Amino acid sequence: MVNKANVCLGLIAALATAFALNPDEESFKKYIETKMQDNGSSWFERKLISNITSLVYKREDYKFFSIVSVPENETNYLGIFGLWVPLPTLARLNELKDEIERDLKDASKDIKKKAKEIKNEIKSE
Repeated sequence: MVNKANVCLGLIAALATAFALNPDEESFKKYIETKMQDNGSSWFERKLISNITSLVYKREDYKFFSIVSVPENETNYLGIFGLWVPLPTLARLNELKDEIERDLKDASKDIKKKAKEIKNEIKSE
């Protein structure tokens, strides 16, 4: 059985690591440059965009992690343990919800249509 001291030590170690590896603004610039390089952008484009982006985005430092908001494309990034992870925005989540609801309605209509066809086949037999 795990005792409370081990859990506490594990939590302290995780928090200390998160604190030490909380990414800064420079690492976000490098992240953006790398993403652009992966997309085939030239060196000049990468430098230009990363410098412009640094003027536009807003970084919030929570000591154990950071969040960067880029209002132009409504994108948020979570920086934790030295990594940057893109996060979906509320608008995108709402779009996904609407798409799922639309797909479920379409599937429901298809099922009802198929059920009617089967009933008609059974009656005609």
